[in-house]
Amino acid sequence: MHTHFINCNADEVISFPLYVEALKFAFHEDSMIRVAIRTLTLNVYHVGDESVNRFVSRVPLSDYFSDMVKHFQKQCIDLDKLVVRSARNVEPVLMASIEDAIVQIEDALYYFSDVMSSGIPDLGNFITENILQLLVFRIVLPSLQRQRTDLWISVSTSMYLLCCILHIFKDKDMASTVAAALFHQPDCPDRKQGTPNGCTSEHDHGISENQVSNTSAEDQSKADKPTSSSSAHLQCLPDHPSASDFCQGNTLREHLLSYITGGDGSQALGSLCLFATLLQTKELDESMLDALGILPQRKQHKKLLLQALVGEDTAERQLFSSSSGVADDSICSDFDIYIRKLQSNYGLQCHHPRQLTSKVHRYQVLDALVTLFSRANISADVRVVGGWLFRQLLPHGEDEFTAFHLKLLKDSHKDCSEKLLEESGGCWCDLLLPIVREAWKNCKKAIEASSPPKGSKSIISPLDPCLFGGDSSIAIAERIYEMVKVHQLAGLMAP
Repeated sequence: MHTHFINCNADEVISFPLYVEALKFAFHEDSMIRVAIRTLTLNVYHVGDESVNRFVSRVPLSDYFSDMVKHFQKQCIDLDKLVVRSARNVEPVLMASIEDAIVQIEDALYYFSDVMSSGIPDLGNFITENILQLLVFRIVLPSLQRQRTDLWISVSTSMYLLCCILHIFKDKDMASTVAAALFHQPDCPDRKQGTPNGCTSEHDHGISENQVSNTSAEDQSKADKPTSSSSAHLQCLPDHPSASDFCQGNTLREHLLSYITGGDGSQALGSLCLFATLLQTKELDESMLDALGILPQRKQHKKLLLQALVGEDTAERQLFSSSSGVADDSICSDFDIYIRKLQSNYGLQCHHPRQLTSKVHRYQVLDALVTLFSRANISADVRVVGGWLFRQLLPHGEDEFTAFHLKLLKDSHKDCSEKLLEESGGCWCDLLLPIVREAWKNCKKAIEASSPPKGSKSIISPLDPCLFGGDSSIAIAERIYEMVKVHQLAGLMAP
């Protein structure tokens, strides 16, 4: 068969001039031409003809997808350069450039996602493998662990890219591989064995919650006030990594927790947004969320209730026991599969938490969030994302709170109250009550919403300054409003 667009021989496509010539303009400097080429290629992929599918999937035409991902890799590196510059000097022109770069990156990801959903398995595999090999494993994961490579990017940009991949790619294989990769553990001879993060954990040794609470409270009484220094919390909190512990033996998940407890505002926000994105990724199996320590309590109870209703004795005992965590051996299903895949297909060694209960993993996340609320140098915008995640994990009751958790939260609330009263003295007192009411309403609405209050773009956008210098009325008003929001969030978190 011969047409103006395609040549076939025995039901096999031997040439497709329109498609082949179009690919030559895939990286044209004119954005309208690039959009036209992507539209044309997507129309070809959605035709559904098997001979056409085989033709576009064969070398050398399949190289188009690796070239696209390499170009996308360069776009990510260019974006990071802009983000690093904006952290030093916020300029309107620079911010406009970042917005343009974000649009291009997200457009490219949506295009990749559309190709993957076109129903051509080979094309989906090409894109998945190239995204993982050229971007995730090559740049993003090493950068999250602060491993300097020739293609190193900042931590914030790495988190933003992972959030975009998880949010845009509606693909179980991609999402599960990325989630499992957070347990990647480079070799580190100093890493302590048998603990989830290189720290001694009371939970690991079978100490009861009351014992942990008493021990932690005793230790904390010898330390500084919660908001005076984050290092005081890190020494006392069980089950999370030290903020200064960036040993290469730590898993990526542990690095993310350490950014919450000791990173700057942008890093803390990025880590919180990434955990929130993982929590909302519907393609992830519950075993993945359980292993990460972010499976909501209500989902745990629902799963155990269903198992108990069909007559599984183990589930019934767990459901009505004081420990609400999922059984040790049930923490791994999809998780096991993808951990093995990372090791066999990509050579990535992962720390396998089989010996740990899901409750230990939840304690690590809860401890990190409690520490976040106790930090003095974190803005209300970051805290509200932490509050949202906190409510998702623990919507009802205080069963998993230790006395130490409660003490930190209440001390933080008290400290915020004292600072607010000190700042709002004099002429601001009469205006404080309506500000407090508005802040309480807005903060409560944000942490109880169905979706996170901040999107992935906020990770790489310069954060609004927490405190405005100077003694002008505007500067004082901004400081007071920020302090009111921090105070109200502390009150909402403290039971």
